[in-house]
Amino acid sequence: MPEFNRKILSEIQTAQNYEWLEQNQLGAYASSSILGMNTRREHGLYVVPHKEAGKKVVLLAKLEESVFIDNQLYELSVNRYTDHIFPQGYQYLEEMRTDPFPHFEFKVDDRIIHKTLFIQNDRNYLYIRYELKNQGKPVKLVIKPFIACRYSDFLADEIQGYNTDSYLGQNLVRWAPRPDMPELNVCYNKGDFTAATLWYHGFYYPQSDDRYKYNSEDLLNPGFFEVTLNPYENLDMMFSTDDLNDFDLDYEAAYRKERELRQQSEQIAKENKAFPFYFGTELKGAVQADNEIPVVTSIMENSPEMRGTLLSLPGLLLSEKNYSAFKTIYTKIGGLLREGLLPINWEADEDQRRYGMADLSLWYIYIGYLYLKESGDTEFFTNGVSAYFNEIYDRYSKGTSYNIYEDKDGLIFCGDKTTRSSWIPLYAKNGESLRYGKLLEVNALWYNALRILAYINESLGKKRLKSRFEKHAKQVRESFNSVFINETDSAFYDFVRHEDKNNAFRFVQIIPFVLPYFIVEDHLGKNIFERIDRELVTPYGLRAASLKNTGQSDMINLARSSTDSYSKAIWPWTIMFYLQAGYNNNYNSSHAEQTLSHFFEPILKLRKRGLLGYIAEAVFVDSHVTEAGIRDYIPALAALKWSAYLIEKWKKEKSRKNKSQRSS
Repeated sequence: MPEFNRKILSEIQTAQNYEWLEQNQLGAYASSSILGMNTRREHGLYVVPHKEAGKKVVLLAKLEESVFIDNQLYELSVNRYTDHIFPQGYQYLEEMRTDPFPHFEFKVDDRIIHKTLFIQNDRNYLYIRYELKNQGKPVKLVIKPFIACRYSDFLADEIQGYNTDSYLGQNLVRWAPRPDMPELNVCYNKGDFTAATLWYHGFYYPQSDDRYKYNSEDLLNPGFFEVTLNPYENLDMMFSTDDLNDFDLDYEAAYRKERELRQQSEQIAKENKAFPFYFGTELKGAVQADNEIPVVTSIMENSPEMRGTLLSLPGLLLSEKNYSAFKTIYTKIGGLLREGLLPINWEADEDQRRYGMADLSLWYIYIGYLYLKESGDTEFFTNGVSAYFNEIYDRYSKGTSYNIYEDKDGLIFCGDKTTRSSWIPLYAKNGESLRYGKLLEVNALWYNALRILAYINESLGKKRLKSRFEKHAKQVRESFNSVFINETDSAFYDFVRHEDKNNAFRFVQIIPFVLPYFIVEDHLGKNIFERIDRELVTPYGLRAASLKNTGQSDMINLARSSTDSYSKAIWPWTIMFYLQAGYNNNYNSSHAEQTLSHFFEPILKLRKRGLLGYIAEAVFVDSHVTEAGIRDYIPALAALKWSAYLIEKWKKEKSRKNKSQRSS
């Protein structure tokens, strides 16, 4: 990870765009900009999972630090308010680094003060140490905690009924602002705490402007810590949701244990890597198989989207051969089916789940097929999973909610003017849905689902069912070739509705090539894939749509649900689609390896900007690169991991094939 020196840190307009994320395997995290200035509502110094709600809770937004030297006040913190930045403590910040933990070095007058923080991997404990690192005058350190106590996608404000009391013990303080949220406890090794309730208003988070309309909040400051540090002395603090009355604060022991754990994990990751990237701590909080929401598409954001979850499973679990966790999670997802459909969002509260997307249940079958091919575990499909598959098949073929049904030609029709069943939101000015009917990606997935069901039933010795699905798939294939092929433009029609055939060239053109059972003749596929290469493929991933359809524009709406996101954005996570499609289209493993390591190198460089170590959900590229959507988009990292795994697998298969040919 990069280190940031005084030159970068003093340029606030640049520095505020770099962010760090410290997390553990339980889902707790700390995050901010490299300046310590929170710039998005998900930032917070102590954020913990709320298991019942399936969301993250920002308990401690930040600590505001002040230093007194000879009664002269120096403010070390940085806050962005709605109309100004105050204090401007970045002027004292000499260095910031994230390896192995977030570490800040301040120089105040001639005093050097270090701040280091980390979250314990197996407990939701946040440790913080302040150290005076050189000889000279003592410093008085004053620290004000700012408490948010709200879900990470909400905002706080000064409200009646907030419990602002501080409960004091021997070097302990406890706060319990809301009965529906966890308590916040802190223990510290020296100094005093003085309770003095104040509300600070107008904290502003500009990095959230592309996601939310309002991004300013009020934070509670319940008092302040005060301690005098002599040379080489330190103040240690530990924040937790646990009762700390009997806790023995030993920062040194916790630091050593956590550093060794991360060094070991990093060494293993480096030894196993075959490409110029590896994953240290970035993915360790992404999977928690026993949780209500066992896979997250973002560490920071409460965005449990089903499609991202499904597409992450190969990279997160199958590449690690973690079949046990895969089966647990896959079965849990199947249990969410309602009338053959999976929810768009995986919320813990069943009433909050939204349904209607026609492709999700078909992706579910495809991901199950990948597990079968990787594990050879046919037995998994004999019990509950087969019932889920049957429900999907029956509901799609007979018709289900949201106007999703099988037409007479065997193709799936979905949605209408008032019902969105399409992955891609396309609306008229009056709000009516435009992209409905027989959708390209849905019917490519439908054909493959039928072939996969035939394959699974053959593996289980169920020949009659195998023949039934194969016969059904044959009809779908014939209809697909009759309806969707636009040979003149070397394309598939994007959607077909009665006599209306839409010729927009979107990223979904690649989906028939990604899937294991190719639905068109090779010569037609070759021409379409060549056009995908020309118009959709970029070094940052696939374009959402061809620029020939959308054109260039100086004004771009970065909002995740905007039309621009689905027409002008580039999606880095789609590299897994492109590499699989290329291999299926007779590109060899060497070509795939070169493509990932060299052509897609700009994607890898995204991990050194923005939110460090992560890749954003989308980017817009013109004279510069602008990140958009979810900044720590787990499916993007999972796509990288799955792509690397597949390439290594293909290389081994090629080696075995060559050896076999030589021996024969």
